[in-house]
Amino acid sequence: MILFIKNTSWYAFSQAHPERVAWATSSCSIITKGAVFADCRKVVNYETFFQECMAASCDCDTGGDCQCMCTAIESFVSACVEQGVCVSWRSNHFCR
Repeated sequence: MILFIKNTSWYAFSQAHPERVAWATSSCSIITKGAVFADCRKVVNYETFFQECMAASCDCDTGGDCQCMCTAIESFVSACVEQGVCVSWRSNHFCR
């Protein structure tokens, strides 16, 4: 299983599992849109983490596809914390 590929588009992964693209886009957009990570986006280059989330979400075969997506988002959260931005992002309905 490949979780993160630097400098690689998620497009190749979407070709293997096109049925996952809409779900991955919706789920991973928490990184690029909305209030949850607004402060973090000011100090961390979020585009790379979004691409990694898309690749992980489209390529995941662990049985629980959310696990790969949540792990990718956790990487973004770690980068936020390294920059001094703490984010409460998990909920009962998202990466609990």
